[in-house]
Amino acid sequence: MGLDGSRLKSLREMKGLRRQQALADLVGVPQSHICDLEKGKLRNEEIFLRVADELDCTTDFLFRRGPFKNADTPELLRAAGSRMAFDSFVERLNVTALEKERCRRVLGHPYAPVTADGWKAFAEMVALAVGSQPPRIRAARA
Repeated sequence: MGLDGSRLKSLREMKGLRRQQALADLVGVPQSHICDLEKGKLRNEEIFLRVADELDCTTDFLFRRGPFKNADTPELLRAAGSRMAFDSFVERLNVTALEKERCRRVLGHPYAPVTADGWKAFAEMVALAVGSQPPRIRAARA
């Protein structure tokens, strides 16, 4: 199966990027590249990988492979987006085991964050709520 452009569009919108231009600006490409991807046209692999990275998702997700291949309803797409963002949060940021476990418990909740930055903010709020020091989460990306 080829690139599922409708999944890319759904994920973009779920992450609060209402227009293709917003994602294009984040990735540093013309809007036409995002338009092509959302039509299922893969013109440039490097740009595609940057888009997937910016959306905190796997390329398998966008090709309907892997653990989320059957995520076809809005609820399942949101759950997949949340899980992939959680994985990006854990991978890219210096997250302690305690912070990871506290946040992991929220996976599956209908309002769980859908971006790595959302998970970071959630981790900070949990730390404040339980009275511990706010986490010292540092971005691993430049």
